[in-house]
Amino acid sequence: MWNTLMAACTGRGHRLRQQPGQDRTARRTEYGVTAIALADGAGSAPLSHLGAECAVQTACRLLCRDFEALYTSPTPQAMRQWIVEQVQEAIAEKAAIYRAEPSELACTLLAVAVCGDRYLLFHVGDGVIAYQKAGKLLVASRPCNGEFTNTTVFVTSRSAAQTARVLKGTQAALEGFVLMSDGCEQALYHKRTASVAPLLGHVLQWSELLRPAVSEDMLHTVLEQHIAARTTDDCSLAVMSRAGE
Repeated sequence: MWNTLMAACTGRGHRLRQQPGQDRTARRTEYGVTAIALADGAGSAPLSHLGAECAVQTACRLLCRDFEALYTSPTPQAMRQWIVEQVQEAIAEKAAIYRAEPSELACTLLAVAVCGDRYLLFHVGDGVIAYQKAGKLLVASRPCNGEFTNTTVFVTSRSAAQTARVLKGTQAALEGFVLMSDGCEQALYHKRTASVAPLLGHVLQWSELLRPAVSEDMLHTVLEQHIAARTTDDCSLAVMSRAGE
């Protein structure tokens, strides 16, 4: 059994301009699979918050429904192509409702799905995917930046299927995953060493041992008071952990 926690905080910059936050998170348990996803809307895209919501919902639904088919994909490229095409199609349909171009809904996307001891991981753009194994925190996927500094790749980009990262495997010692948006990186990710803050170990422990409502309240408090305070950007976290005893 896997537990999930979600928390998001609108950045000071968006609050001052009275704009919606652009980060979105989602979770889903279906067909024996548990999935979490996080998307960060592009600051330059006027409807990116809609694209981010569409991306996380589509990714969770897809990973649960098609876990077996994706896990047995013949190549990583086939897996990347499958996920990107489905998400891009969903965003295009959403864009059409608003008479907009898909690029106006641009966002990054991070997602993890587990079924028993098997896992699937998908990542396009910035943000970080961390995991804990045998009590040790490690980074599964680093931020993917674009050609220039402070740029990234979006799931709506033409190059998304080529630049996305996918991982799969079976690991009984895995204790949990954490997805973070780039707004959390300043407080939780050390770029030079590609390591994450020990705080994430405590977050995973809350998820394992406490009632979901209690641990999620604690996560919201930490995000707003200790992480978001160090940046003007939106901040969001999606956490998945094995249920503890």
